[in-house]
Amino acid sequence: MLSWDNTPSLGVQLANSLRMKIVSGELTSNQKISENSIANEYGSSRAPVREALRILENEGLVHLNKQGVIIKGLAQSDLQDFYDVRFMLETFALTHIKPEVIPKLADQLETFSDRMELAIVHHDSEEFAAQDMNFHNLVFENIQHRFVKLFWQNIQSLSQTILYVGTKYRFEQAEYQHNHQAALNHSRIIQALRLGDSDQLRQALLLHFSYYNGWITKEKFW
Repeated sequence: MLSWDNTPSLGVQLANSLRMKIVSGELTSNQKISENSIANEYGSSRAPVREALRILENEGLVHLNKQGVIIKGLAQSDLQDFYDVRFMLETFALTHIKPEVIPKLADQLETFSDRMELAIVHHDSEEFAAQDMNFHNLVFENIQHRFVKLFWQNIQSLSQTILYVGTKYRFEQAEYQHNHQAALNHSRIIQALRLGDSDQLRQALLLHFSYYNGWITKEKFW
């Protein structure tokens, strides 16, 4: 379980653990599992297991039927589609932040970007991913748009897991130049935000998510 995970519900905690296994490939596409096997593995009753499976079904990661649970997993096309959605959401969010909020927000985002660089120095993939996620969460916390926030909340846990798995891989492969590039891309987003330049923001985000689509490939997950 991720160190920045503070979920109160056992069902949500089980969903987080199972999501990690699915995204990392420990549970593979079309694999069949049962509620009982999950409950036995985690020493849980079936009620939290059912809650967890409903969450994962809503995220499109599992299919539930009378025979049990079928893992759907994430195909390469799913990852591409996922980052297309993130690009659209974050472009809208960053270009609709109120001007009076921007100076303080940019300073806070810069702190997270700096912490990402520090995590590279300490070879700490989990801290890098946590600060990366903090960066993007803060953007949505600062937009006054109920439904954009709701859309983000619906994909937030999956986004966090994909980010964590991909970051862990890059650190294990000592791909530190890619990590520095990721941090630099965040700095470009901040710069465009400070300038209030919507076109530059879109270009910075396009570069950012194109970069992620370049290293998040199925071969690098399993």
